[in-house]
Amino acid sequence: MYAFVLGLSYAAFGAVTLEAIGTGAATTKYNVIACLSNVAMGYRTLVDGMAQTRRGSGGMLWVEAACGDLAVTLYYLFPRAAY
Repeated sequence: MYAFVLGLSYAAFGAVTLEAIGTGAATTKYNVIACLSNVAMGYRTLVDGMAQTRRGSGGMLWVEAACGDLAVTLYYLFPRAAY
């Protein structure tokens, strides 16, 4: 089940990225966007690791939940900036 959902996630990422980049220099644009998405994942790992070290597993989960709440709030307050 995990592999199936992960495959759907990668397919959705690929579809949105390919739709957004257009036709000119598509390979370069795709790779730049994929690289930028990895930066976001690395940042989340860093934040979770710092929370785990300082507050333990429970603190890490609270920080993860707070980040999700913050993201939803920002998308709600600034809906046009999301695209």
